[in-house]
Amino acid sequence: MPVSFPIPTLFHLLSTSFSTSIEPFHFHFPPEGSRVFTIGCRDTARPVQVAESIGWPPGSPFQREVGMWDVAMGIVGLLCLKFRSEGYWTATIIGTGIFLIGAGLGHVYEMVANGTFAPNNAGAMMHIDLFYPLVLAGLLVMLHKKRKAGEDGGQPPEDRGIL
Repeated sequence: MPVSFPIPTLFHLLSTSFSTSIEPFHFHFPPEGSRVFTIGCRDTARPVQVAESIGWPPGSPFQREVGMWDVAMGIVGLLCLKFRSEGYWTATIIGTGIFLIGAGLGHVYEMVANGTFAPNNAGAMMHIDLFYPLVLAGLLVMLHKKRKAGEDGGQPPEDRGIL
């Protein structure tokens, strides 16, 4: 379950200094990036099965577009291994957050307007879409506060030679 990825990050942020440890978002983005990339590949390779699990009629071209978005954001998440600046992570979280909250609201709309309670529409995916961006935003705020407090010298990791 992707919600579990930020748990070690929260403990890490609260208990360690950035100057003596690996950057905390690496506990999140590589596994999340690979998860989202895999979902995107599945969505584009098995569109009929995925549409049925969401409660949609198969054959919509939008499903392929969403699959490609997932592939792209998966790659962006994996690139967080290389690009460790707060700005890169902020952009990643904003892009991911806007999409996920929009998708989550779409799940709610489908339940209310059309009675679509398929497992991948009304289940855990809806909750992840709605609340996971808030977890990521919270982690980013914590990172910003730690950097502002000078616990890592205020420099992005690439400037500290942590690659």
